Amino acid sequence: MKVLFVCTGNTCRSPMAEGYFNYLCRQTGTEWLSADSAGIYADRGSAPSPQAIETMKRLGIDISGHRSAALDASLVRNADRIVAMTGPHKTNAAALFPEAAGKITILSFYGRNDRHRDIADPFGGTLNDYQTCFGEMKTPLETLFRELLAEHDNKPKNNIP
Repeated sequence: MKVLFVCTGNTCRSPMAEGYFNYLCRQTGTEWLSADSAGIYADRGSAPSPQAIETMKRLGIDISGHRSAALDASLVRNADRIVAMTGPHKTNAAALFPEAAGKITILSFYGRNDRHRDIADPFGGTLNDYQTCFGEMKTPLETLFRELLAEHDNKPKNNIP
């Protein structure tokens, strides 16, 4: 299963989400699940912001090799879930790829009382701004991860006699 995280430029929020989600997958040996990320208005090949790299480095996660990607048909087609950072990202992604509208959600939908709250863009901010941003994403990312594990465990097993 593939989760695709979407933000604006794919240099701040979505690379941090991708990095942390894939970290959770590695820590639990969940090989059937992984994440990618893209940006609605991303320039291809940009490195993550230094503050995003440092935020994740402090958690033992290296996202320095990430390079931005623009949201495209191939990424959308290969994603089982598309998780946007904001309502406008969800709206834009659905407008660009109406066939995928049903699999697009907002990250704050998972694990928050305010299920329609946007994850604020830390672009151009301080390291503290990035750490605050990641703090807003951490619980929803963990909730999404647990929900996908539960869904996978509850699927009928075709190989059971």
